[in-house]
Amino acid sequence: MYMDCLIPLFSYPEATSQAALRRAAALAGRMARQVTALRVDIELGRPANPLAVKLLDLDALVSEARKRSAAQADALTADLEAACRETALPLRLLAFKCHEGSAGEATIRQARCHDLTILPMAQGRGYLHFIAENVLFGTGRPTLVVPESGEGETADPGRVVVAWDGGRHAARALADALPLLKTAMEVRVVSVVGEKAGVDGGGTAELATHLAHHGIEPVFDTEEAGGRSAGTALGEYARRHGAGLLVMGAYGHSRLRDFILGGATRTLLAAPPVPILFSH
Repeated sequence: MYMDCLIPLFSYPEATSQAALRRAAALAGRMARQVTALRVDIELGRPANPLAVKLLDLDALVSEARKRSAAQADALTADLEAACRETALPLRLLAFKCHEGSAGEATIRQARCHDLTILPMAQGRGYLHFIAENVLFGTGRPTLVVPESGEGETADPGRVVVAWDGGRHAARALADALPLLKTAMEVRVVSVVGEKAGVDGGGTAELATHLAHHGIEPVFDTEEAGGRSAGTALGEYARRHGAGLLVMGAYGHSRLRDFILGGATRTLLAAPPVPILFSH
């Protein structure tokens, strides 16, 4: 169990998916002792061009956008409150205002003070995808990405797949996921072979010993890439074995304000087949 999980709520320019939020709340009820909801209110400034303001009535447009954003934020907060009441999960509410460009950094600062950040996500790239990249690579804490739907929607979160290639990112993800693995019904450690040099699925004896010290007896397995990317192979493996959670290291680095993602990270972050716990 994690002591305190953070769930950020965004309402502008892209709103947090309510369907994904409900799934995130359900998972939080199984893995956390307390949830902190972070309501991010984006401040919409008045346009600086007086002519554009007059011709397009931008003041009215900004006012309407503010009202929609506030209403959406209220709805998301109410949804999370109701979900936490159903599972008797303590909920703490935080709210802050910031400009759109600083929302990622503001979220990172809060995430660093929590055991786990849970990000409800819609599929595809967008503003919340940008926020997710910031959180993944900027917090030093694990991040659980929860899709709004998918084949893993009804899968058992007690069945966990851990991606393993023997590298430091995989080791960090494994360590961050230990609170979940200790209570899991089934743990499968899988290596995708034939896609990246140096990964053969061997050398897991010491890992088995380490996990046994924590009371975890996983199934070790390999998955042939067979021309697929590692991300696609991992997603298909998780679905095939009915996993409700995938654990993996997040590969990537930042270059100025742009993130260069590793192939598997990019594939699975854009379209998570099941909830994914990423660590970097």
